[in-house]
Amino acid sequence: MDLTVPERVRIDALLLAREEQFVRVHACESAIEEILGAAYPFPPPPPLPSTQKRRSPRKKAARTSGETQTAQQAPQLSPLGPGEVAYRLTYVQDGLQSTEDFLSAAPLERWLRRPSSGMEHIRVETIDANGMILRRMW
Repeated sequence: MDLTVPERVRIDALLLAREEQFVRVHACESAIEEILGAAYPFPPPPPLPSTQKRRSPRKKAARTSGETQTAQQAPQLSPLGPGEVAYRLTYVQDGLQSTEDFLSAAPLERWLRRPSSGMEHIRVETIDANGMILRRMW
């Protein structure tokens, strides 16, 4: 699964909060057993989403010829070279220029293929760890 940097940071923060709660439950259970001086038969926890099996989503076919043409028009990105750590997309949406950084090509290619009204892709570049532009791809 390819994630952007902000998505990865948000997920890591949530995973840390989850771990803190598991530590808190363990401390409570240990305190109860210390008070009793013996093991206590705690009921098993409720099923967690992370322990349940998931069905793999079905791939959706292109619905219209317009979507297929948009997907075909999106450029293929070359792999990151030595010193390159991410791709930077510059675009204009509703008159405002913005940039997004992608750690791998797959999510960027999906973004480029997705039709969006009011958005114009300006350029794709590669950047180094300091955010300096190394190569302009288009």
